[in-house]
Amino acid sequence: AALARERGAADPSDEAAGAPQAPGEDAAERVWRLGPLDAVIVDVDSKDATLGMSSPPVSFTTDRFLGAARSLLREDGVLCMNVAARSSRVYAEVASAVRRSFQDLPLLELR
Repeated sequence: AALARERGAADPSDEAAGAPQAPGEDAAERVWRLGPLDAVIVDVDSKDATLGMSSPPVSFTTDRFLGAARSLLREDGVLCMNVAARSSRVYAEVASAVRRSFQDLPLLELR
C-alpha cells in the first residue's frame, strides 16, 4: 500500500476499509473517519542517517503526531512504535515524547 502511494497509485486497502479518498483529503483524515482504533502501529524507516535514529522519522515523535495517535485510539487501545535509536539520549527523547502524550497509561519498553 505504501509503495502504491509513493508511485501515485490508489491504495487498494482504502476501499476495503470503507474509506475512499475524497478530493483534498489526506491519509490522516481518512483514518479519522474510520473511528476509534484498537491499535496504531508505527514501523517506518526514516531514511535519514544523520538523525541518530533510523526508525521512526522525527515527524512520528512529535507531540502533534502522538496526540493525534492517542485521539484515534479506543480507551483501551495500544500504540506500538518501533524505535531504532543509535544513542540512549535519542531513545530517551522519544520515550519522553511518548510518555507526555500517553501519561495516564502504562508504557512497556522492549529492548
